[in-house]
Amino acid sequence: MHTTFWDAAKADLPAEFSDTKTLQLLRTVMLTTEHVNEFIRDRAAYKLYGSAMNNYKQRLQTVDELLLKALQKAHESIVDLKKAVPGLADK
Repeated sequence: MHTTFWDAAKADLPAEFSDTKTLQLLRTVMLTTEHVNEFIRDRAAYKLYGSAMNNYKQRLQTVDELLLKALQKAHESIVDLKKAVPGLADK
């Protein structure tokens, strides 16, 4: 997932994102998305370099579970932001 929107948003923030609560929700979306990206990178690296470990499958399953939880949090943060910004839910 690409998160460069945060840099663009900070530079030219639309009026509907100007209140503190909405800014916090937008920041949460950015942070949870970055967290998902980090898990995806870590998982890919582990698949490449961790296959010789004796607990490879168990560790990969744990990483997958953590990734799913991070994806759920990211989804929830996006839903919260859509609820807070009128008209955003239609996009």
